Amino acid sequence: MKILLLVLLLPVVILSQSGYGKVSGRILDEQTKFSVEGVNIFIANSLVGTSSNRNGYFEIDKIPPGRYNLIISHLSYENQSISADIKKNTILKLDLELQPKPIEFPEIGVSDKFDDEWWKNFEIFKAELLGKTWFAEGCEITNPFHINFSKNNDGVLFASCDVPIQIENRSLGYNVNYLLKHFEYKIGSLKYAGLPFFEEMNSDYAEDLLVWRENRLEAYMGSLRHFLRAISEFYTLITKGEEELKIILDYDNVTDEGVSFSYDQDMYLSKHGFSVFLNRLYSSAFGKRYSSKIFNVQSVIDSSENPNELLFSCDDRIEIQYFKEYDKLSYDPQISFLKLHADSIYFDKRGRYYDEFKIEVMGYMAKQRLAEMLPFEYEPSDSLIINTDFR
Repeated sequence: MKILLLVLLLPVVILSQSGYGKVSGRILDEQTKFSVEGVNIFIANSLVGTSSNRNGYFEIDKIPPGRYNLIISHLSYENQSISADIKKNTILKLDLELQPKPIEFPEIGVSDKFDDEWWKNFEIFKAELLGKTWFAEGCEITNPFHINFSKNNDGVLFASCDVPIQIENRSLGYNVNYLLKHFEYKIGSLKYAGLPFFEEMNSDYAEDLLVWRENRLEAYMGSLRHFLRAISEFYTLITKGEEELKIILDYDNVTDEGVSFSYDQDMYLSKHGFSVFLNRLYSSAFGKRYSSKIFNVQSVIDSSENPNELLFSCDDRIEIQYFKEYDKLSYDPQISFLKLHADSIYFDKRGRYYDEFKIEVMGYMAKQRLAEMLPFEYEPSDSLIINTDFR
């Protein structure tokens, strides 16, 4: 695929000081140079998308500033994704040439591809991609026969798909088109990446809308995105002098690791249901162990050149206890662990995380996958989160 990116810093008269950005351009066939109609252009992880007209032109406006992935999809052309940095009051001009897919003819004399082994692999793939929480029970992959599977000599299962995987998520009320970029699975280990596009489901029943609203809130609360947004806001409040890190020390509980402590329940993070600790590895007479240290958000978060983004740096493992949504199989707090596999990563102040494979998620959050994924537009208010408890 040949991509010509031209960023035009057009006069603000065009965008009327809106504070938003815009993407526009034209799509051509790489070989014939003819315009291509009906190409789907989506902003990944969102509800925003459009299609090219008969002259190949498209436009998406009113995009909040930030970094995005654009999905370019058409049945007759190779799927593509493009990184786009949307600036305030700026138009990003994209002129694209798409590569046609080769024409495939059915093979003769080949046994049915969808045998027992394929179905076994599909069931593994579906369970790992959609997740291990009850939300996955309301999800269905409606075009499974486009998915291809293979295994290497070590028994690692790989999956690929030439078209976006279509998922009906009746738990949250979304139809999802998922552009699978990578999937590999071995017992105890999963590595996957992809770009989803969301569409609202329609229903004539008010009860469905109420259930979806409650389920979306429950899916959001305690998620990685909720956590990143909460520490972003906590950092902002502290730097403005409107919030403090408040620790309660228990001097009746002192060990070789130090004084036992807890967090003040009036803090912003506590009101959102989070208790966060740094797990620092140390050597003891019993081998390698972790000790719990205070999580000071100012020691791991810093500002960046982009006012909408923050920089996250941490060498220790981060332990996250979430108290406002217990697992239905247990009355213990949901406990998750994060480990950064980079010196630093960027995320925006709404909790959107960009880089693939740079945050390792363990524990409860690792169960939360596509079945609980929400579009970027979904963002409940602090008052709703603070006053809601799903225990």
